[in-house]
Amino acid sequence: DGSNATCDYPENPAARNLAFALEIHRLQGDLKGYSRAISILSQSQEWLEFEDVVVSISCSIAANGYQISQRFMAKSHEGLRCVHCGAPVEDLFYRIGQDIRLRQCSCGKVADHHIEFEILLVFIEMQLLRPEVYRHVLFNRFSPTILSREAGRFLLLCLILDTYTRWSQFKSTDSKSGISHWLQDSEHADWAVLGVTILETGTYLLSVSVVALLGSSTHSVFSKRSHLRVWEAILVSSFGKVYKLIALVWGGSNGGQAMVIALAIFVAASNIMAVETVLDSNVRSAAIAVVLASTLRLGVASCFMPLLIP
Repeated sequence: DGSNATCDYPENPAARNLAFALEIHRLQGDLKGYSRAISILSQSQEWLEFEDVVVSISCSIAANGYQISQRFMAKSHEGLRCVHCGAPVEDLFYRIGQDIRLRQCSCGKVADHHIEFEILLVFIEMQLLRPEVYRHVLFNRFSPTILSREAGRFLLLCLILDTYTRWSQFKSTDSKSGISHWLQDSEHADWAVLGVTILETGTYLLSVSVVALLGSSTHSVFSKRSHLRVWEAILVSSFGKVYKLIALVWGGSNGGQAMVIALAIFVAASNIMAVETVLDSNVRSAAIAVVLASTLRLGVASCFMPLLIP
């Protein structure tokens, strides 16, 4: 693909020169030169400044029939996993001259064939609750920094959707007494609903991580990194909440309420798959963690929401 790709080059002169070198090699289809520039860059002090630029290059390099995205060409972090057996692997592909071959795991299967897929196809497979694609997303597709950033975006999205759903229920009440009536006529109503939603979400995330780590034999409940990994997995796997927008269109109907319940079950199942994947645990312990956390979340809602929606 010889189309011009635009990206924001860093201000550092050394990193800027490497940026131009990368772009020239990419446009000329020079895989060897591109890989050499990536290797030099990954060992330089400008790598952290330049990492997002490498990821943002829009086109892929074709080699021996494989479309390998630049995010995998620039992969430098540890923790890669075989998507089939979960065993650690050194890399996802290797080079033979100008050719690129996907790495095979010791289990006899290709370590991660999802690196050939665009993100839309990966998203579709995640909806099928396949453990292979969850390992791909949580271990292989993104660097730890980018995964944390994406988890933060999902957290914001979940808060917006949950708050709006709760706010719609709150505004639809006809109560004319108590705190609910006062809030309906108050400019602080939106903040009150947002506060309850944040409390619910925080309770759920903390409960899942604590219960899941207590039942894990390979991770410590006192490890901050382990908690962060579980939270990232929970947030990324909560993508199903996006479909709440469809339920809101059907608002008030029995079909809309049924969809809300179905989405809650789907998101819980996705969370179970994510916790099981990120902690290498069994589905039983992951399910216990998610069910207990959901129960606590409902308990928080039952304590505070009657004040808003009697």
